[in-house]
Amino acid sequence: MTTKRINIKDVVNDEFYQLPKLFFWDKKYRDETSPGAKLLYMLVRDRFNLSIYTTKQENEKELSPSYIDKDGDIYCILDNQEIEFTLNTTTKTVIKWMNELIELNLVDKEETEGGANRIYLNTLDSSGADLATFLGQRDYYKHVKARKKKKKEPLKTEKECIEEWVKKLTKNQEQRSSSKKAEGKKNSRPSGGKSTPPVDDKTPVLGEGEIPPPGDEDCPPLEEEKLQPKENYSSNLESSNNDSNPNNSKEFNKSSSNDMQDKIELEEEVSFKTTISVFGNYELLSKVPSIEQVCKDQRAINVVKKALMEAKIESFYFGDVLKALSSHPMNVEKYQAKNSEKIKYEPAFFANNLVDTIRSRIASQKLSNKQNNDSKKRESNVSKPPDILFYNWWEN
Repeated sequence: MTTKRINIKDVVNDEFYQLPKLFFWDKKYRDETSPGAKLLYMLVRDRFNLSIYTTKQENEKELSPSYIDKDGDIYCILDNQEIEFTLNTTTKTVIKWMNELIELNLVDKEETEGGANRIYLNTLDSSGADLATFLGQRDYYKHVKARKKKKKEPLKTEKECIEEWVKKLTKNQEQRSSSKKAEGKKNSRPSGGKSTPPVDDKTPVLGEGEIPPPGDEDCPPLEEEKLQPKENYSSNLESSNNDSNPNNSKEFNKSSSNDMQDKIELEEEVSFKTTISVFGNYELLSKVPSIEQVCKDQRAINVVKKALMEAKIESFYFGDVLKALSSHPMNVEKYQAKNSEKIKYEPAFFANNLVDTIRSRIASQKLSNKQNNDSKKRESNVSKPPDILFYNWWEN
């Protein structure tokens, strides 16, 4: 049997049954529902969503809803034979699993005259169930098992484990909120109108702390570097500089001034060393000029973002993307000439080239920093000339 890796095209067509996390976080649902009952709940929930979708379609067409009762409650229809076939089990087992769900008030079942039974979904009881409680109970369970294996008593209680996780999650939430505030300050334009890139010298854990600068942690602070004006703006910029002289104010060209002002605003807003970060979900990636030539829709942008996250690239520069875009046509030609076939999905091909470009720049930056540090060490280690001793003849 041959296996095939999941392609980006396959992910779009995948469909899944869903199960609320509360079935695992809440001790009552976790202990009192069997694996089969959980599977049955997923089937019922999926059929319930189909009833909701059908009701919306009927409302748009101004038809009477088929799956709403007189009280306005939505129900679905799912007979035992369909459940038997889908879960590959017996009628007796299906009835057992359904009774489990009914006893926990997860579903209600009503019989109808001459028709299939109606199944209603009830709201889940989330009181006392949260992530900290689940993680604390999990850690306590593992702790008890480990101590029992050594034939020793537990060193901490379940309540203590839960309190530890409450503190951890609270601390992480505070760090994330402070990180968002710091990111907002960094992304906001200073009073001078210039975009100042981050200059932190420490790279925090992914998803925590402030935005690190792209590259090695010992990189020097970044300097401001603006986009160079295109050729069609060069003449306007030169004429504008000449017209800035008060003597030439009468010959000022308004159209050139407007073009120049637009270009200056663009340069102030976007620079080669503007940072695109995972903490902002790479949002600035879609604002890179000319990227729409390769990534023509949001799906293509998401493919590039996914490749960056899988490569564990926390941040990079606008200049990296522009460099990858400029070399993209040449890379496509090389690939097609070497493999004699067309590229299946161009955004995915571009994403790989972008990752290689970023890694190449980081590697060269590390090497340059290392060489600079080595040269500084050599200069500091150069021995100073010996002090010249003078004879003090006044002492004789």
